[in-house]
Amino acid sequence: MNRKPLSHIDDLAARAAQGDEAAGLAERARIECGIDPKYVFSATVMSDGEVVIVTNGGSKVRWVEGQDAPKLTPVQITGINPENARRKPITGKGK
Repeated sequence: MNRKPLSHIDDLAARAAQGDEAAGLAERARIECGIDPKYVFSATVMSDGEVVIVTNGGSKVRWVEGQDAPKLTPVQITGINPENARRKPITGKGK
């Protein structure tokens, strides 16, 4: 299975504008899935055109152009649970 790992994820849009096809495909997948660039941990384009994106929340998203994009919750994308922010701290500085 051949794949093209993409480093420097924050530059996907710039690399796509320069004509990098793999970066362009990964950028389209990111936009389709509704993932903000700052929450993309890793992205890879497989030889069959499938894009695999790993988010900071630990979710692995597989996307092929032409398919419906999977919908992720904010926790799956960011890895931050907003419910925890509302809880009263038990120990530490906030107590």
